[in-house]
Amino acid sequence: MCIAAPGKVLNVSDGYARVDLGKEKKEVRADLFKTKPGDWVLVFGNQIIDIISKERAKELIQSMVSL
Repeated sequence: MCIAAPGKVLNVSDGYARVDLGKEKKEVRADLFKTKPGDWVLVFGNQIIDIISKERAKELIQSMVSL
């Protein structure tokens, strides 16, 4: 099963963002959205697929912990 993971953007450069996904920090493509440090995003594979609110990110993290 594949799921999108919520994470916080740490920095953005040249169409890529470094995202804190909790247990790891990952460099992902960020060219579909105008992201900035501090944004909460959904990451699927190696791509940001959406910008989400901090509250939504917390809900998703909590639901992933209970899996």
